[in-house]
Amino acid sequence: MVYICLLNPFDGAELNRKIVTFLAEEAKGYSIENLKKKKSNEEEMHVDKMEIYLHCPNGYGITKLSNTYLEKVLGVTCTSRNWRTIIKLREIANNEGN
Repeated sequence: MVYICLLNPFDGAELNRKIVTFLAEEAKGYSIENLKKKKSNEEEMHVDKMEIYLHCPNGYGITKLSNTYLEKVLGVTCTSRNWRTIIKLREIANNEGN
């Protein structure tokens, strides 16, 4: 079974400015508030059990909430992708089922 997120908390934002970080497992023992303190005032964040959604209007290369930082703080393996890539992966997954 392929799981590709359907949640889109930042509707209307540029596709390459919306990032989803997928966690390999549920992170425990961290504070969402501490994560939110790292984001800039322009950035928006939504945390789910296995994903972290981030809107970076100034670009992902600028954020302090990089994949490396999240792996270190959360203690789990992560992978981050922009929304354009998520859409493409969903298309591929849907075509595989045909």
